[in-house]
Amino acid sequence: MTRSEDAYHDCHCGSNTTYQRCCEPLHLGLLTARNAEQLMRARFSAYKLKINSYLVQTHHPAKRPPDLLASLKAQSDIEWHSLDILNKPTSKNINEAFVEFKAVFSQKNCPGMLHEQSRFLSENGAWYYIDGIHHDSPYVFPTRNEPCWCGSRQKFKKCHGLKR
Repeated sequence: MTRSEDAYHDCHCGSNTTYQRCCEPLHLGLLTARNAEQLMRARFSAYKLKINSYLVQTHHPAKRPPDLLASLKAQSDIEWHSLDILNKPTSKNINEAFVEFKAVFSQKNCPGMLHEQSRFLSENGAWYYIDGIHHDSPYVFPTRNEPCWCGSRQKFKKCHGLKR
């Protein structure tokens, strides 16, 4: 599915609205994120859709690795499936916020989970990803009849059931 075909489907970030009304305007530069959670969701959708330019643009310039774009391109075999925001952004400073999330992904058809508390800063009306603290979250394969990890709503055995 191309980005334009994707526009009328549910947004990948889990916001329960269409991509066209949710993350697409941010990805196209028509809007900027109003808060850290919105930026977190837009960045997840950008990872899912491989919009690397948006990921580079929203990574704080002072913390942006010089090889970020090359690193993102090298991760092209990672497929992002679902995002779960675990808390509302918190901070005592209105220009800084922390968002804890879990994101399910697969690489070479092997599932994994990223559990992170991300830090965001707002400067001159724009939010940026700064860094994150990774939490250990070993991924446990679902059993045959549990929902698949990819979010398809199918049973694991019918969707991504792997021979282990």
